[in-house]
Amino acid sequence: EFARLTLRDERLVAYHAAARRYVAATKRALAVFDRDFRPVPGTDASYYRRPAKHRWEPINHAHQVGRLLLNLHTLTGEARYGRRASQIAGVFAASVRYDRRGNPFWRYFPYFEPELQEERAEPIWKASCTVPFVHQAARRGRIDPAIADAAARSFAHDLVRDGELNRTVDPARFDPLRSGDPFASRAGTVAGWLELRSREPEIFDRMVELLVAHRNDYFSRAWFGAPSLARGYAFCLG
Repeated sequence: EFARLTLRDERLVAYHAAARRYVAATKRALAVFDRDFRPVPGTDASYYRRPAKHRWEPINHAHQVGRLLLNLHTLTGEARYGRRASQIAGVFAASVRYDRRGNPFWRYFPYFEPELQEERAEPIWKASCTVPFVHQAARRGRIDPAIADAAARSFAHDLVRDGELNRTVDPARFDPLRSGDPFASRAGTVAGWLELRSREPEIFDRMVELLVAHRNDYFSRAWFGAPSLARGYAFCLG
């Protein structure tokens, strides 16, 4: 992201050499995992395999790589990065389910992972790594933008209610995150949803309600309680 923002701005020419080094290092690092991107038996999909765990990567892990692939495609023009990002986006599109009101949700693992089928929905803090890639992939025409739009609306209207944050992305099963929850310390990562504000402006309002008005128990320092929250605030400033 640093390289994408820097290299397009001639006023930042002093940082261009560092940005190009980061791009080269990222390409080398991703190449190490090329052998783990494999066809999924019984489907027309390909995806990242996690050999040490003998399972496919969770959605949020693959989407963090997907974001890098989108940026590398933009920076280098190499089609292979765009193709792989599209494959990851396609798996997500096939993994999304909808409740009876048309609101989306998805599991922690992709649809073809046979384990943990009882887990209905991804935890909200993990989804904060999932949805920014969906948003960016939609902007680049690599996934139906209606999926990103629906996820943004769901966060604003279903996953945050009356100052409470749902523990998962399942809008039909509201289970609020409490201050004593072992995962309450990860709540700050929900700032990742702010990237979808252009799709649903009320996302910002819901975040303000959580940070300022209601949840000062696990958001004790508001926007400065976690690096991700500070970055989210900076993102909203433009």
